Amino acid sequence: MIANILVVDDEQSIADLIELYLKNENYNVFKFYNGQDALNFITELTRSKTPASIGGGYQERLSPVWTRLTFSGG
Repeated sequence: MIANILVVDDEQSIADLIELYLKNENYNVFKFYNGQDALNFITELTRSKTPASIGGGYQERLSPVWTRLTFSGG
């Protein structure tokens, strides 16, 4: 199973670089340039009752797929 990773960074070049690296490592990447768009995505994902583009059923999409959160800032 391919792991899903959510990348959020307001520095577009940093987010793009992280996305490129992760895709080269065969991760499924969801990239956003601001926290609000990422929160909207997560909200829609959790409200969805049909399979999303990331595949699998409702429970499979939420847990354990999104089990680790890492925050960084500067």
